[in-house]
Amino acid sequence: MLQGLLSAIVETLLSVVRDANIKFFRGENAVELATAIVGLSCIVIGSAAILLDH
Repeated sequence: MLQGLLSAIVETLLSVVRDANIKFFRGENAVELATAIVGLSCIVIGSAAILLDH
């Protein structure tokens, strides 16, 4: 249940950030920034899983 909640939160945040980046940067910078955000999100999810002993 907690994993589902975390993934929903991350998915929502990524959607909002992606839309904002596309409007702000309009191009290849948005793709690079979105890739970095996805990578950081994976690190956060992995860290949370380790801390929660999953």
